[in-house]
Amino acid sequence: MMKSLLSIISILLICISCSTSTQEVTEEKKIIHLAEAIANPVKMNLSEIVDSIKFVPISSKEHFIKDAILIDYVKPYLVAYPGCVYNMQGEFVGYVGKFGQGPGEESSNNLRIIYDENKKLFYSRGDKIIQYHHDGKFTGKEIRVTYRNKEGSPLPQGLQSPYLFLRSGKYNVVINYPDSAYWMDENLQILKGQRLIPDDLFLNSPKGGFEVGYNKFTYNDTTYLFNCFTDEIGTVTEDGIIGKWKLDLGEDKADSRCFLNNFKELFLDEQYKILRTARGNMLTMKRMAENCKLAELIDGKKWIVKAWETDRYVILTWTELMAFKGWRSGKKSTYWAYHDKQTGETKSIKHLVNNIDGYVDFTNFQSIIGVDEGILMTAIWPYEVYSYVQRKKEKGEPVDPRLEELLVDYDEENNPILVLAYLKK
Repeated sequence: MMKSLLSIISILLICISCSTSTQEVTEEKKIIHLAEAIANPVKMNLSEIVDSIKFVPISSKEHFIKDAILIDYVKPYLVAYPGCVYNMQGEFVGYVGKFGQGPGEESSNNLRIIYDENKKLFYSRGDKIIQYHHDGKFTGKEIRVTYRNKEGSPLPQGLQSPYLFLRSGKYNVVINYPDSAYWMDENLQILKGQRLIPDDLFLNSPKGGFEVGYNKFTYNDTTYLFNCFTDEIGTVTEDGIIGKWKLDLGEDKADSRCFLNNFKELFLDEQYKILRTARGNMLTMKRMAENCKLAELIDGKKWIVKAWETDRYVILTWTELMAFKGWRSGKKSTYWAYHDKQTGETKSIKHLVNNIDGYVDFTNFQSIIGVDEGILMTAIWPYEVYSYVQRKKEKGEPVDPRLEELLVDYDEENNPILVLAYLKK
């Protein structure tokens, strides 16, 4: 699932950033070279890429959102886990789906929602894909896509590890981690599939792997998919995924086989070996982690975490890898980078200064919801805004009036506040 990557990286990875690049055109894809920019990160004001910021309090009357990472943008709605739907004004719209074992009920807590704007239908993806009317009620159509044991009927073709769920035209598209995409019609029948990674890449682990592969977004009413194994942004059409951008890290790119073919040997087996040998001794764990084969292969290498496109920019987050970071006291090191399609300039941002409202931290990547239709979305908590405003007032420093307005009906138990940053066009 797209939100689990940062918590995974907290065990395995670490990051830094920058970028200045040129752009080449191949037969299908434009190439952005990132190595030089990443080697020379810059300090930048937010106003250089963002025109304005809007704050949208999310209604707290109907549902309590436990964590901002549980919020997804599902055009034209926000959906808070497990299925609470809000419009983009933060107003409650309704509920979609429910947990249980019966028809129209989901047993998995790994639940994601998409919406078909044309047919006014919601779909949920967990252990099953379930179809709902616009009012959130079960239509009677569902299909099981994963099992927790060997009981039950066979899975639909190819679906062993459903990871991402998106809409494209008249179809639902299921991304099966780590290697394939399947197109599904309104009757939940799989029509076709497409392999997403080279044939020589495969996941060799009975326990699965780190979900470090894909994110989706919309731009000009079109769905796109970023694949971090190939570092490509592709247009998701009804006929397949067509490559549009190639993000080239050059020799800085970590070998994808470390996360796929060799994952069991390099990570799972090595982790077990370290834990068994160290027996809780942190110095031993650190020393073994520093000298393991995985550290030799990925330390200092780069990995693009997510990428998006807008009218003017190709935007990405990237990290510098460190094997078993948690045992080695690795520091936070994830950064933004972007390519300006108008000027051809590419930059990586070492330090992003919010000179618009002075408060929102757009480098808090765990709260970033995504970039859709040219809007960078994140979330902040009312109690954090309250503490910030109080500190500023105590020091006699100016505060953005909009932040004070957010506290008119302040309650520390209120839901997060949606922050919309409108990127330049």
